[in-house]
Amino acid sequence: MRNLLACLILLFSLSLTAQSLSQFMDVRHSARDGSGNVHIRFNSMDEGLSAYNFFYRDGDWSSAPVSQINPGEFEALIPYVEGTDVPYIMSKTIDSGAEAVTFLQPPFYSAVSFPPTASDMASFGLDAIGDSVSIYSPVLDIVRSTVTANDTGLYRAIQNQTGTYPTMNSLTSYNLWMSVIANPLALADSVAFAMIYTQNILGIISPGLYKIGMDQSGVPSFERLGNIQSQVSGGILYMACNWADLAADPQFGAWPNDLNTLMCTDASMNITITLPSMTPAFNFGDYGAIGMVEFVYHNYHSLGNQLPVPSWNSYDSVTGAYDISYTDADQDFPLMAKLVEFVQVGSEFVYTYTELSPSDMDVESGIYRFVGSHIPSNSYFFQFSDNNVEYVILNAFVSNSDAVLPQAGSLKAVVKNPFSRSADRMEITISGLDKSPLLISLYNLKGQKILQLPVVTPKQETECLSWSPVAEFKSLSTGLYLIRIEQDKRVQTQKIMITR
Repeated sequence: MRNLLACLILLFSLSLTAQSLSQFMDVRHSARDGSGNVHIRFNSMDEGLSAYNFFYRDGDWSSAPVSQINPGEFEALIPYVEGTDVPYIMSKTIDSGAEAVTFLQPPFYSAVSFPPTASDMASFGLDAIGDSVSIYSPVLDIVRSTVTANDTGLYRAIQNQTGTYPTMNSLTSYNLWMSVIANPLALADSVAFAMIYTQNILGIISPGLYKIGMDQSGVPSFERLGNIQSQVSGGILYMACNWADLAADPQFGAWPNDLNTLMCTDASMNITITLPSMTPAFNFGDYGAIGMVEFVYHNYHSLGNQLPVPSWNSYDSVTGAYDISYTDADQDFPLMAKLVEFVQVGSEFVYTYTELSPSDMDVESGIYRFVGSHIPSNSYFFQFSDNNVEYVILNAFVSNSDAVLPQAGSLKAVVKNPFSRSADRMEITISGLDKSPLLISLYNLKGQKILQLPVVTPKQETECLSWSPVAEFKSLSTGLYLIRIEQDKRVQTQKIMITR
């Protein structure tokens, strides 16, 4: 027994000191994209030793590949139908060579029946066959363990090599399986907590929830904390305990803890009774996967998409430095965030696109902050989307403290917006004109010039011009375009949405 406790505490300590306890940080979702998928992203340490697993439940559990999209940032896609519930779980295994450590965010067990079905639980890890520690027996050889939980209790399942769980070998030999639980914020080097399944051995131990202690001579003690539910079904041993029974012991520590995380593993052993003294000897059989279970539950549900709202925090017109907030009522993260600038390259005007990454994020509130800068002389706007189907635009910054809007001598255009491509003509009212040549062009968002009005020379400071290239309009796709108005060295860019 001393070997068991020493081994488990050592493994727990190694995993605690070597790794951050939360391996799935800032878990967030997009809205449903044009392909019917929801994007799930999370941040994690990028060691290059990790195997990530992502499962979503749509009837049965299905696996989705996890891809790394940026250093320390990962993504999985799940198909989604509006109005449905799709729970999902994540796990990660770090194999340092000496010992593999599993990190898991399990499903929430919403039922009250016992035992849970296999589909109600998440795999905590596999264990090699034939890797017993001190004694070997196929029934003691743990090969797989699973876990689930709800607000009232913890559910564990152990699978051994044989699929059978005889608790009694003879009148003097018994088998014992335990699901070991530790609070990482209240570790003690001589105490372990466990759900135990075994024969009722009079005066020694019976099935239940225990605090396991060890004195200086290595003799174990079992302090019963409460009952457990246990059952063997389909070759799997299921056990469950109440959170309240664990938290009632001061040495277990507060639960839930600040991390919502427990350290877990499973172990098996043989108990041999010496007659006639009835002295027990504990022989360690095997232990299973070891690691951290973070009790954070994920379920995606949407009845329809609300578009995000971008807004200005500040802008410096001299340096081009900007500070923008993106707020989404559905807590969707931006699948697309771009700075779009209209720049002159030689004799041509083109659009340039800069992909933006948030400098800060409040995932639970759906608020993201973008901070950066651009060339102040360029015409620009910001484009965001939470689904890559619908887009919202944040226009160039205008301060409410500006004395004159627009500034004296600048161009200002008023265009009917949106504009139907089936209309006979487009009317544009432009103010701030002088009597020099005026050029009006239509560009798409790729920076390609689509249409151009003949050059005109205004006669007044304000002109209402009519543009009627009917055939050209009918050939345009619906979407966002820009009208560029140029006179002398002054440029005004006006966004316009063209509809059917």
